[in-house]
Amino acid sequence: MRKITVAIFFAVTLLASCSARKQLTPEEALAERERQIQMMSRVYEGMSPNEILMAADRVFRLADSDYTISHAETSLVATRNWVLYLVLTAAFGTDTWVVETFPAENATRVVTRHSGQAQSLAPTPTVGFNGQLGMTASTGPSIQGASTWSGPYRLFYERVDYLLGQRGDWVKCRDAKEGYEGPLDALCMCAEDLLPDGTSYKKVDPAPTNE
Repeated sequence: MRKITVAIFFAVTLLASCSARKQLTPEEALAERERQIQMMSRVYEGMSPNEILMAADRVFRLADSDYTISHAETSLVATRNWVLYLVLTAAFGTDTWVVETFPAENATRVVTRHSGQAQSLAPTPTVGFNGQLGMTASTGPSIQGASTWSGPYRLFYERVDYLLGQRGDWVKCRDAKEGYEGPLDALCMCAEDLLPDGTSYKKVDPAPTNE
């Protein structure tokens, strides 16, 4: 598994998942349900399930070669494990995407869901029976959950649209900033983020040092 050292981690990816949320009223819960259904779903006119699933397959393979993709007749599951190394700690986790297709009149309806799991690993001092100091590694609690912000789904569908010829530009992780709700870690953290032709823009167009 590819290991990448970066300096961004818990603030957005994990700690945000632990923040308390207010209890929704029935009306707010219904509105939230409709919002999630809308952000996770698309309808493609004149497109077959096979065309859409193969485009989704390509999106994940371009995002990161660590993805393992399992196909069924009308769906696929894409899973990858990742590792982040910080100065004195590390984290590891799994991204799982499920893409399902359903027949519609002269069209195909697509529902996509993402869920993630993450856990930290940090050094912990120990004291032996003779008072000798030592060091061991301990893991933090495992945090799991489904993505309920729209940003990752928007980026996923924009890339599917491009591969299906319904969009003129390919959105790179670096450019997906303004207007995207929530972190895009589901597609962009520890990702190779290749272009549609399979090449890396990071080698020929490195990010400015002030980013």
